[in-house]
Amino acid sequence: MTVMTKVDQRAIIAIIYEAIELLNGQRSANAQLISSPDLLLVGDHGTLDSLEISTLVLAVERKVKETTGIDVDIFGADFDENIDKIRTPASLAEAIFRQIS
Repeated sequence: MTVMTKVDQRAIIAIIYEAIELLNGQRSANAQLISSPDLLLVGDHGTLDSLEISTLVLAVERKVKETTGIDVDIFGADFDENIDKIRTPASLAEAIFRQIS
């Protein structure tokens, strides 16, 4: 396991994009997600269904732990209250960065 001594938001975005690629592996060719900081993941016109949200969150939490050695809990105790944290890859990266900084 490689543990980073300093993690910036670019590294976190890269982890999120890796999780998006995992989702793309489960989607048809015409439903592929294009990784960008402002990709709308959830909410009105969001691109992910509930299973994909869970898959993304678990993959990101696991990879952050593998990379940094730090446990993150993206949703905490209240899913509905914290859903805005994953509205886009940029908002998710910001939420994770705040937890590990």
